Amino acid sequence: RDNASDIDTSNTQIRELIEVEGVEVLQGTTSSTVTLAMMEAAQEYEMVLMAGPSASPAITGENFNEYTFRACRQSFHDSYAVATYALDAYGPNYVQMAVDNAFGITSADAFDFVLQSRGATPVQDTILVAEDTTDFTQPLEEVRDSGADFWILTWAGETTITLNQQIAALNILADVPSVLVVNSNEIMAPALADPSLRDLYLEATFFSTYHYTLPGQDPENPDPTVNEWLVERHMEEYDDVPDLFTECGFASAQALVAALEITEGSTDPADLIPALEGLEWVGPKGAYTMRAEDHQALVPMYIVQVSDPEAEDFAFYEWVRTISAEDTAPPCLAPADRSSDEVTCVGGEGSE
Repeated sequence: RDNASDIDTSNTQIRELIEVEGVEVLQGTTSSTVTLAMMEAAQEYEMVLMAGPSASPAITGENFNEYTFRACRQSFHDSYAVATYALDAYGPNYVQMAVDNAFGITSADAFDFVLQSRGATPVQDTILVAEDTTDFTQPLEEVRDSGADFWILTWAGETTITLNQQIAALNILADVPSVLVVNSNEIMAPALADPSLRDLYLEATFFSTYHYTLPGQDPENPDPTVNEWLVERHMEEYDDVPDLFTECGFASAQALVAALEITEGSTDPADLIPALEGLEWVGPKGAYTMRAEDHQALVPMYIVQVSDPEAEDFAFYEWVRTISAEDTAPPCLAPADRSSDEVTCVGGEGSE
């Protein structure tokens, strides 16, 4: 159901789904703020929540609870993918610009952690920008004047194209390069068709959570047929190709089905939680592992370039590099008592 990224709407829907319709497992949502509220409901009703595509590290970190699992990437995956490329290509000094909400702030924190752990230095504090901003001149000029070797942009939503148009118009990347993010097909298609953006995108390097054309280009993917099946079935059901977060929903369903096979259909958390913990499966992007300590999936990420901005069915991208699930593994920020011999968790207090 569409909760419109509203906590009150989500809470009402959850209670109706559980108390009226008898739902036994929860799935969602796109908003990290709403997902954090959903986690409280999952704990209250003692019910497993498959979180995603919300990307806040807090979901499997400081707000960890035993009922919540995420079979999708989170902000730290983005950070490791970008850091791996940018530090080699541009240099050690960086600045960040991020949307001023839970997604932007936690993503910026994740980038700081990863970049600084690899020896990079922020030249100033993160430039936080209100999510309803339409004139980005001031923060973009602050990026230009920062003296950084490269910059990190964390943004999502309806103003994404407007922001990118202003980045292009001000020629920011000529002075401070960046690794851009591949957004949804509906956002990228008009952006690539926009003459004011085409040169920007053709010259840029991107990181990608998922695009339906990439798993088949990846020579390291152990079984591209999984993604091929997803694309085929998605076309049959929706007459459209999968989009940015389709992989997340599919991987969540894969993990849940695999766990239910282990429990012989039981959705009782006493059965389902241990079945999900440590689960390994092959998803659209390759090998996935549900880390037992914090219930965060370990997944690969992509570095790509635009090869054909006019391609049909949004097939715009050329695979450049896969950053492996091992190399993008987030730190375990769940409570320290979740640690194991293999993984050390560094969060505060104890798990419930």
